[in-house]
Amino acid sequence: ETWENNSFVKIDSASEISTIEQIIAEQLGIIFDEYIDDIDQAIESFSDKRIILCIDNLETILRDDDQLFHLFIDRLPRDWKVVVTSRVVITNAFIYTLAELNDKPAIHLSRLYNRNKGGDELPQEKYAQIAKDCYCNPLAIKMTFDLYLAGNEIPTSINEAKSNIAYFSFNNLIESLSNNALGVIELIFIESDVNRTLICQILSLTVDDAATAINELSRTSLINRISQDDSECYEINGSIKDLLIINPKCLEIRAEIQGRINRQKTASKEIDIQQML
Repeated sequence: ETWENNSFVKIDSASEISTIEQIIAEQLGIIFDEYIDDIDQAIESFSDKRIILCIDNLETILRDDDQLFHLFIDRLPRDWKVVVTSRVVITNAFIYTLAELNDKPAIHLSRLYNRNKGGDELPQEKYAQIAKDCYCNPLAIKMTFDLYLAGNEIPTSINEAKSNIAYFSFNNLIESLSNNALGVIELIFIESDVNRTLICQILSLTVDDAATAINELSRTSLINRISQDDSECYEINGSIKDLLIINPKCLEIRAEIQGRINRQKTASKEIDIQQML
């Protein structure tokens, strides 16, 4: 999804990579003052150039069909380099973690976006307050001004933007998780005192698969680890529970896991009854 015209818009990975290729071809034609029809012609014409391609928000393509991206990379000349931003890890890539914006650039971004959207100039303290209340998050700042320029008050715009950010970030994060990791988080959501043994039993995972899924979730803000004596269990991060309740993709997996838990409990009761006879 991307934020356009005051709403979230779905992005299709196949059409998106084609759009990226076409934009690259057009921009290289402009830079080198040549007419370039498509990416193949760009590669042929500029294969001897040292070029850096910068692609923002690549996670949609990587999540839905990462083979498309790797096929694209394999076609590029050796001296072309690619820099991308993504919430999803890219195989065989150098990874640099981006630090959050601090106050000064966030305030500048607020003023610049308001000006570019045709808004009336605001006092400096308003820009500072918006940047602070949006936690210097660029998307939250953008959403706030979109809502404000659509006629909402600034406090209302900020609150709605922060709510939208939570939904947007959660959905993108959930979509990037493996099926095993989704199963683990749903099990933790349903059951209390979930440990690795229960994860292996209910989800039919090997110890290694369970460890991989837990490590995947631990790199996010979705779960917390709780150490108890010599064991470890897991719980859902408090701020995530409400979002998990309504996520459609999770509901399907949740129903399957709930069915497994119910069957296990029924089997356990039958064993207990048999032992009592």
